Amino acid sequence: MPQNLILEMKNICKAFPGVEVFDCFGFDLREGEIHCVVGENGAGKSTLIMKKLAIEYPVYKWEKNKGYPTKQHRESIKHYGTSPFHRKKFLRKLYDEIQLELTRTPAEVR
Repeated sequence: MPQNLILEMKNICKAFPGVEVFDCFGFDLREGEIHCVVGENGAGKSTLIMKKLAIEYPVYKWEKNKGYPTKQHRESIKHYGTSPFHRKKFLRKLYDEIQLELTRTPAEVR
């Protein structure tokens, strides 16, 4: 009996100038399976996850992140709230920044 499909990724390709990160591959994850993504630093593990998140949550512009959130990503969180994939440590820092912005006077912001 086939297991339920949980995640499917097809034709995953990614390259940076002079470096091919992914050579167009795909995989699926079915109920009861466990997969592990391993590789050295710079192998593309986070890039793979960001590509999937960019499809599922386009308002956050995950594909533009380079290991840290862009200004546009932060603005999206302020406007839309968070996704289940936002790191709690990052959210605490962002919350502190928002609180700081709310307590500043216009003169302090300039």
